[in-house]
Amino acid sequence: PVWVTTTQPRNGLSISENTLQMDLRDWINTTYGNKAVDFWSTVANADGTINSFYSFGDGVHLNNYGHHVLFTRMVQENLWDSVCLRKGVNFPPVAKAGNDTLVNGNSASFNLNGSKSFDPEGGALLFNWRLITTQGSSLSGTTTATPAFSASTSGTFTVELTVQDAAGLIGKDSITIRVSANNALPISNAGPDQVLILPNHIATLNGSASADPDGTIALYRWRKISGPGTVVVSDTTAAQTSVDFSTAGLYLLELKVTDNSGGFSRDTVNITVNSAGNLPPISNAGLDQALTLPNHIINLNGGASSDPDGTIALYRWRKISGSGTAIILDSTAVQTSVDFSTAGVYLFELKVVDNIGATGRDTISVTVNANGNTPPVANAGADKTITLPMSSALLDGRSSYDPEASKLTYQWQYLNGPSGAQILNPSNDSTTVSFTSSGNYTFRLTVTDIGGLSTYDDVVILVQPVVSTSKKINVNIYGGLNPYTNSQWNNWDMTASTTSTKFNYNDGSISNVSASITSTGIISDNGLGYASDATVCPPQVLRYNSANSSVRTLSIIGLNTNQLYSLEFYASRSNTGNSTVLKIGNALDTISTSYNVNDFAKFTNVRSDVTGKINVDISRIGTWNYLAGFQVTEQPAALVARSSWESKFSENSLRAEAAAVDLSFYPNPAHDFITVNLPSSVPGNYIIQLSDAAGTIVKKINGSKSRGLTATNINIRNLSDGVYFLKLFYGNKTTTGKVIKF
Repeated sequence: PVWVTTTQPRNGLSISENTLQMDLRDWINTTYGNKAVDFWSTVANADGTINSFYSFGDGVHLNNYGHHVLFTRMVQENLWDSVCLRKGVNFPPVAKAGNDTLVNGNSASFNLNGSKSFDPEGGALLFNWRLITTQGSSLSGTTTATPAFSASTSGTFTVELTVQDAAGLIGKDSITIRVSANNALPISNAGPDQVLILPNHIATLNGSASADPDGTIALYRWRKISGPGTVVVSDTTAAQTSVDFSTAGLYLLELKVTDNSGGFSRDTVNITVNSAGNLPPISNAGLDQALTLPNHIINLNGGASSDPDGTIALYRWRKISGSGTAIILDSTAVQTSVDFSTAGVYLFELKVVDNIGATGRDTISVTVNANGNTPPVANAGADKTITLPMSSALLDGRSSYDPEASKLTYQWQYLNGPSGAQILNPSNDSTTVSFTSSGNYTFRLTVTDIGGLSTYDDVVILVQPVVSTSKKINVNIYGGLNPYTNSQWNNWDMTASTTSTKFNYNDGSISNVSASITSTGIISDNGLGYASDATVCPPQVLRYNSANSSVRTLSIIGLNTNQLYSLEFYASRSNTGNSTVLKIGNALDTISTSYNVNDFAKFTNVRSDVTGKINVDISRIGTWNYLAGFQVTEQPAALVARSSWESKFSENSLRAEAAAVDLSFYPNPAHDFITVNLPSSVPGNYIIQLSDAAGTIVKKINGSKSRGLTATNINIRNLSDGVYFLKLFYGNKTTTGKVIKF
């Protein structure tokens, strides 16, 4: 297996150089997926410079703290020494079905997660889940990494995961799911972290502070989670026992307690065994906590953490497990708060780093209990019909309500239909949706109450097509011989003149449109009968091409300044290794010209400048750019007058804000990318800025746009889960939106 690391940050670079660094980082993550190793996050600031805590000081290299971050990330890739040293030996895959789970309630429905299973050789795995305990439960998607588990009654259920590698070797793991209606979970307490200095090699584990709020603890179970050496626990089922360590290192041990109703919880204790030198810090994440919805915020306090021979330089909180979204307000603060969206059991880790770079870890369990909450009622409104050129409609969910009268959150989703539907504000109770083509569109409104319960409702909008006829101009380029004999096509002899006469429409009427080109280059002849199977345009058009090795400009002249146009360009050559790149404003399209019969470049909703001219820049990939012909299509006048973003909405029912907002983005929530639309018709410079909840800028894009809709993609794959704020600076306006990263 081969792993590819991202770029690392560096000081002293220009803005453009920094941008290249981060573009390459994003490309590596996208291209290599789970074989890409992150050498950027944590050690880099938002502006692409080295974080001072991890900097060696010369603007280029990391210090030992930084190198430890990179070392840890390589270890986390499960790259075994045995894989490298014993070439050709196939090891069985490792199945990881996840943690045992306790669900409060009379039923359960959620997804299992076996995605942490892996093949030591890095190959793909086949998944097979099965229910050991089947009565009252079901499992779907059994050949995926994340099947859906459902239980209709309370009880204890066992699920087994089998993974198989390409050589047929298998690995197995299983989990236990307990669904209990009225049992309160026990609280596991593994005791404070400890430090030993060899030759002292025995520590005492004490879980007697564990308790059950509505019963008794029936079982204690100690186990080693991590550590470099052998660990011998004297009695793994005793509340208090001793543990013997063989070698120095940092060890993490877990205490799982199970109550008399089968409910369980876990806690961990760090035991550092030192041979000599610096003593690591002791992390203390505080006592386990519980809360009941609609109360959804708890406080985390690591203030009891300490360093026996120095000071603590860094705190870092993170969520380890839990099915819902948990937003940590400030993950680097000693004290912070966490906001929960749904009920469940969550485990958080506090990592502390001392002034020498040693670390300590502790965990805290937070149980979020559901209340007697009833689901909200979603109402997406009645189905409706509009007819183009009317290109917008109102999605109205304001009739949705919650029986307990709690505040609702709204999320509109485009389910199915033709492409091109854009929801202006997906998280509003009502919002505008715009369309670019006719068809049946289905939208879903999901409403969620403060207790985390959700329901949805669908609405269908039928967009009927406009009745209109488009006028087209077809142009064939040739070199003075063998013009295309077809009344619907204009022949332009570029060897005679770089400026054409006025073209005819395909119905034979005369237009005011002509064209000129800055350089003919040479006229290449593909030969009689070339591209007889062409689908992009008639084969006769592809026979002759104007070829050039330099960038040139085709100007289409005499256009209506109030009209929108669609343009298609055709090119083909009987050799390989060349592509033609066409650019109008900021829009690009490429034709692969190697024996091309079906590829073309297309631009829609293009408006001329104030003189009635559209300039098309023609460049190359390879040695030559080619142009065999083109088509200019006038859009119907009715559509021009009501194009999506250049006219205000006329429906009185649309909310006033829909016509005034200059910023829209989708999807939201998002995982990998968000697309930001700038739908204003006014050109100019803009800045898009993405900040985290603490106000730190994590992404910044500077740009300049011409008339018409401009879209910009922002890569958020490497950002932590949570809430971010998107801000657009445009002219004298500032517009802000909220983005949820999951």
